[in-house]
Amino acid sequence: MISKETVIKQAEHHPDIKAEHYEMLPDAVTRGLLVHEHTGPGRFTICYENMTAPGKRFKVTGKCTKDGKEIYVTGFHRVKKRYTRSVLRRGTVLRWHQ
Repeated sequence: MISKETVIKQAEHHPDIKAEHYEMLPDAVTRGLLVHEHTGPGRFTICYENMTAPGKRFKVTGKCTKDGKEIYVTGFHRVKKRYTRSVLRRGTVLRWHQ
């Protein structure tokens, strides 16, 4: 789930993210490298490389509800390859990129 507020924030801070990028979110969430961030309970980062456009990497940040039944996307933007290595050092891998 992505809130209206997050979409507005994304448009202001990451104007390079277009509608076609948001269409990748479901695939990124189900197939991307999922890392539990040690910054707080329920926080996660997903690193995702779009296979239809190799070399384009994205970061999805979010949090899940205490009961784990819902997840909320709090950020979505492009990142460089080195960012994935940084995430691996800061968190625990819950799922490798599929």
